[in-house]
Amino acid sequence: MLQTGSFLSPTGTKASGGTVTVAPRVASLQGATAAILDNGKRNGDRFLAVVTRLLTEEYGLAGVTVARKADLSKPAGPDLLSGLLASADVFITGIGDCGSCSACSVIDAMTADEMGVPAVAVCTDQFQVGGSAVARLRGLPDYQFAVVQHPVGILDEAGLENRAKSAVPQIVSILTAAV
Repeated sequence: MLQTGSFLSPTGTKASGGTVTVAPRVASLQGATAAILDNGKRNGDRFLAVVTRLLTEEYGLAGVTVARKADLSKPAGPDLLSGLLASADVFITGIGDCGSCSACSVIDAMTADEMGVPAVAVCTDQFQVGGSAVARLRGLPDYQFAVVQHPVGILDEAGLENRAKSAVPQIVSILTAAV
């Protein structure tokens, strides 16, 4: 962590010393390959599987590579991200439904963007403020991420389907929007 005055910044430092840049967005998801990073939250894997299915059925996503973080309360390591992003056209991570996992999901998405892969994190509405704060602290106050209703961890299949259906249009818009 970077110590700033008497406060510790959970965002760390960037090797480049600049602000995060957003990768150019894709024209569409048709034929694209997605890297999916499950942060390990309860139901996160199931939620992301539904999101992936919907993106494949409705938007023509062609392939998926999935990885799971070892620790949801820390950003993904550079080796995990670089390996996951090596053949990806887009990156999706989540689900942020607590303080540290939301912050880390947004950091992971911002890191993927900085590595040149259009990215989006998915967080619940109860932790939207935290995700936005991290984006602001990392130099990109308008960084977009998808927001779904809280909670996700206790949902059954029907609930996960509904949350995913609310997330998918946001995900598509963020990954394909001109920035």
